[in-house]
Amino acid sequence: MENVDEARTLISNTSADSSFQHQDLYLALRTLPPKERSAITLFYLNGYSIKEIAKITDTSEEAVKKQLSRGRDKLREQLRMDKG
Repeated sequence: MENVDEARTLISNTSADSSFQHQDLYLALRTLPPKERSAITLFYLNGYSIKEIAKITDTSEEAVKKQLSRGRDKLREQLRMDKG
């Protein structure tokens, strides 16, 4: 998930075939702490900006950036474990 556009496409594609194909990603999302899962979902699935997410979640933009970074790192690690 190095490329933000790739991640957005991957998470936001919701057809039945795609959902099955990306089942590991959806299961990995469920393992994230709530704040990180919310930030990832709002940013990639719903297309909100960091500024908008900060306002929605009543946190700072810096906190949102950290949540996104930690969430991406945890997803990446979880998906590696699932493949190994």
